[in-house]
Amino acid sequence: MEMLFLPPVYDWLWTLGTLGAVLAMLAAIVQISRSRVLTGSTQLVWTLTVLFVPLMGALAWFLLRPRDRASADR
Repeated sequence: MEMLFLPPVYDWLWTLGTLGAVLAMLAAIVQISRSRVLTGSTQLVWTLTVLFVPLMGALAWFLLRPRDRASADR
């Protein structure tokens, strides 16, 4: 029985994709913790969302996050 092996480039793609997802999650969590607009409970909900729904939670944060009024005026 012959085994089918995937080319090594797939290993690199999966590694880069996973690394990108982890970095996006970390960036989202750092931004959530530094946000002055969110209350403590809202920060907790966003953080749990990013942790338990990793890629979609981070993408949702980057797309739906509340903007600081000072940064919106610039």
